[in-house]
Amino acid sequence: SAHRGVAFVDVELDPISRGARAAGGTVNDALLAAVAMAVEKSLLADGHPVPAAIPASVPVALPGRDRSGNAVGVMRVELPSGERDPAVRVARIAAVTRTAKSEARTQGTFELTRTRWGSRLFAWLARRQHFIALFVTNVRGPEEPMVFGGAPLERAWPLTPIQGNVRLGVSALSYRGRLGCAIHVDADALSADVLAATLRDQLGRIAS
Repeated sequence: SAHRGVAFVDVELDPISRGARAAGGTVNDALLAAVAMAVEKSLLADGHPVPAAIPASVPVALPGRDRSGNAVGVMRVELPSGERDPAVRVARIAAVTRTAKSEARTQGTFELTRTRWGSRLFAWLARRQHFIALFVTNVRGPEEPMVFGGAPLERAWPLTPIQGNVRLGVSALSYRGRLGCAIHVDADALSADVLAATLRDQLGRIAS
């Protein structure tokens, strides 16, 4: 629409995994490194200043906690800008996520947000917060092909909602050896096409 942009990127998973490991990181670190450059390029394309680091909210799977069910914690990752070498960017992000992931799992989920008043308070804060600029999530999907009503599922892309004053969400899902990435953006602020082109390019650089 005039106010929302969506774009999709689909790449082979194994080369990215190998490239990430060679740099000392994971597929998730590689995705974050590619997103960092994509955001930087998109900001520059629209004439916005680029901060030294771009704060991202990244969900972390937790062990089952009481009544939380599918418990998810959150880690805040400062994505570095200005670093042109993708391997160095992956390594820098991996060093941060190793600590941040452990802290997020120790902290656990926010039970307050599961109450009616807690969710209202969270929504109010989300419209006014200055802690994060974007959401990035990566989910491991099935390796075997899926079928719905007799029709094979060829590709899959998850779509992250953007909420509060956050203007960009990037989500990825691995399926049958592919990594499907979906970009959801406030079109008044950033270009989904520039984000997607740079994300595809950077994932390719990490893979090679």
